[in-house]
Amino acid sequence: EERSFYENQVLSQLMETHQFNVPKILIDGEVKTLMTEKPDMSLEEVSVIAERFIKTDLICHAIYERHPELHIKPEEFEAKFTELAAKANDTVINIKEKLNASGKLNKFINYLVNNRVVDFLIEMSEKKDMTGIVESVVVDKIDPTEV
Repeated sequence: EERSFYENQVLSQLMETHQFNVPKILIDGEVKTLMTEKPDMSLEEVSVIAERFIKTDLICHAIYERHPELHIKPEEFEAKFTELAAKANDTVINIKEKLNASGKLNKFINYLVNNRVVDFLIEMSEKKDMTGIVESVVVDKIDPTEV
């Protein structure tokens, strides 16, 4: 898919531009989750993926916070929950409760935020070259201890 191609390019450039160490405790938490989802992968492979996921979240959230125009309105969240409920043939309340009970509500919100940021960056890429995007959204400092 074309969006996946651009998403990978944008995220790769952001990762190259924003080098920082992720606290081991954050990586360990993500590794634990991923190991249950991907038991066929080695611990080393899962650790690399976990670190990339966490860095992606931290970078996207830093961009999200610096750009109020990206902030998702409550009615947009509700529309996404409604869409998810329709796909699952369930109610919005049940979907929220299931996500919350399984510990996946925050992951769903992160997914929505990250998609909003990536869409924003892809849209910018249509106006500039890729280096222009990275330069225009460079985050001064990402502090993973604030998570």
